[in-house]
Amino acid sequence: MYNGAIQKFPYFMDKNSVFVSFVAIFLTPLFIKAHEILYYQNEHADEVYFILKGRMSYVYGDKRIAYKFLAESTYLGEIECLK
Repeated sequence: MYNGAIQKFPYFMDKNSVFVSFVAIFLTPLFIKAHEILYYQNEHADEVYFILKGRMSYVYGDKRIAYKFLAESTYLGEIECLK
């Protein structure tokens, strides 16, 4: 599915194929442009985002100072979704 994209994520590598197939049907591609904001501080993600290509950063303040970076094959939003 998605040209094998799901297989690039370490999270799925040790999972049962039935689980992976079940989760895969709920995945929807989302394309974010450079410098586009996914969500703001004090907002909560309502989805888990898997970074297939590129990278993203968490930024702080009006000057948008980057303090954390995420690269390909990582994900975010899982904590907010579980709360």
